[in-house]
Amino acid sequence: MGKPTTRNSSYLHGVLRNGSNIEEQPRIHRPLASGCQEFRFAVLLPSSDFSSTIECRFEYTTLNSKQPYEALSYFWGAPAFTQRILLENKPFYITPNLEIALRHLRYPDRERTIWVDAICIDQANVNERNEQVARMRDIYSHCTVDLFWLGEHNDEVSRGMEIMEKMEGFDITKLHSLGWRGMAEHYDKRYHWYPPPVDWTALQQLFRYAAIWERVWVVQEISCAPRVLLISGNNTMEWDLVERILGSNDYYTDAFHAPFSHSADTLTSDVFSQAQIIKTQRKIFRQMQTGSESKLLDVLARFRFKKATDPRDNVFGLLGLASDSLGVEVDYHKSVQDVFTRVAECLINASANFDIISQSQWAVFNNPSRHLGLPSWVPDFAAPGNATFLFAQRSVFSAGDPSCTVPCQVSPTGQLNIEGISLGCLKHLQPWLSWRDIHKDKSIRHRFWITAESWLHNHLSPSQIQGAEPYAATGEPAFQAFWRTLVVDCADSPTRRLSPTDVEHEGKIFTAVHNDVSAVDELLKLRSARLLLQTMDDWRLTLTDTGLFALVPLMAEVQEGDEFVVLSGAKVPLILRNVRDEGGVGRYEVIGTAYVHGFMDGEARSLVRDGKLEERSIGLV
Repeated sequence: MGKPTTRNSSYLHGVLRNGSNIEEQPRIHRPLASGCQEFRFAVLLPSSDFSSTIECRFEYTTLNSKQPYEALSYFWGAPAFTQRILLENKPFYITPNLEIALRHLRYPDRERTIWVDAICIDQANVNERNEQVARMRDIYSHCTVDLFWLGEHNDEVSRGMEIMEKMEGFDITKLHSLGWRGMAEHYDKRYHWYPPPVDWTALQQLFRYAAIWERVWVVQEISCAPRVLLISGNNTMEWDLVERILGSNDYYTDAFHAPFSHSADTLTSDVFSQAQIIKTQRKIFRQMQTGSESKLLDVLARFRFKKATDPRDNVFGLLGLASDSLGVEVDYHKSVQDVFTRVAECLINASANFDIISQSQWAVFNNPSRHLGLPSWVPDFAAPGNATFLFAQRSVFSAGDPSCTVPCQVSPTGQLNIEGISLGCLKHLQPWLSWRDIHKDKSIRHRFWITAESWLHNHLSPSQIQGAEPYAATGEPAFQAFWRTLVVDCADSPTRRLSPTDVEHEGKIFTAVHNDVSAVDELLKLRSARLLLQTMDDWRLTLTDTGLFALVPLMAEVQEGDEFVVLSGAKVPLILRNVRDEGGVGRYEVIGTAYVHGFMDGEARSLVRDGKLEERSIGLV
């Protein structure tokens, strides 16, 4: 749930019915005692009249008291505090979504003890918010049940719950046993199973379209709670039912891939993706209790598409899911820029590498949602955008040394001071032609190859193309370096670097197409065909002023003169743009990441040792 922010931030507050801000709520919360981990419960008073005014009182306790309580997960909605309740017999205003949730949860004949963030935390007290938000992992992990509020009664959600009840004991890998319609899809030649449209929609409404699934705060809440009860109006469903249906299979779920493998059935990947990744996070949280590690970078990346009213909550709301917060603390006094820069700095220091820059899941370039004022090397953890990267955090490449010097040097203005090795500047950029329909349209493949070879002939001499002059960086024929660049020097399934046998196999196919473009369909037989599709859909071929083939992200607004630079601790080169020089240190902005053929395995460092390249000071701004 997006927590409203304080008056000293740049984000608007919810407005009360009388036009006042959230800080102008009546002073009802007495200060919490320091040093004893005190917090408040909201005791929801009973009423047999559904429409009567909601009344609550506070109880103050500590986690050590072991007093039973429930916790509420819900979607705040627009931060408009328009609904009046009585709290400690005084008027208090909450959001409409919370008000309707409390009406449904109120018992007619007995009190109900619930922890609710908007009520139990004094939102106008920034110091208290800092302290209580940092404790939310403990608050939810000690509750008896997390009440996961999906909203008022919805016929489709109710039907989805009924379908789930009927699937009790069902094996998700055996969809055919339900008797649903099946059909083979042309794009992967596998059989997929589909429920009747009304059931499909019901399951989507339950697990995809309810607004609560978008919110970053509920991730921590549902992941930490010992028991979770999904609630829609008066209908309920135990979360354990979802986990039993998904089964004990360890699907490949990590920070950088889909919750299910690429071979998963359409229903499974379409409907249960969010449930699967939550299931995995709950498992990770339980393992944390016995000493297992949960990296902050993995958690931030895994849930990078979740939303919050306050951008800082895209970090603060997930800290409890990491086994080590790396020194990042909840502090709403700090600006978004300060928080995100601090997080990036801590991630670099903890890993001793620049994965957060060179293989980032958060788009730096062509990201209109990115917050102004962030240094270019700092991810916007609230706006992932559409990032283009090479094998995130995987050690397929090792362009720079394995580690960087830590602690990294960050100036008070957010400049990251590093050392870099320049490989040259961008000189020639290939016109882009989408390869997205490679499997469907031979003319697309034909046009792509004609365009790529035309670009090659425009920028290389006939002797280079024919092999008389080798590619300087590797000594291989230039045409071979050209096609190895197109497939990022890898084969797939599983992804691996090209072996000599692979090079021979791929080379025969590329040569056949080079000699006769009508044989373009042979490209589909490449061991690297999938990578060729992916790279040519998202990347553009370039030639540097030093004669190197490189790939740059399609969406990056690169321009002539942008530098390709290798950093110690970065697995792939960066594209940097010089914005100014001060005191002998070049100031650069990060434009994107790159593949540079012949410099993906530490060759730049070797040439520095041989005196053929130089390492110089760089300031990333």
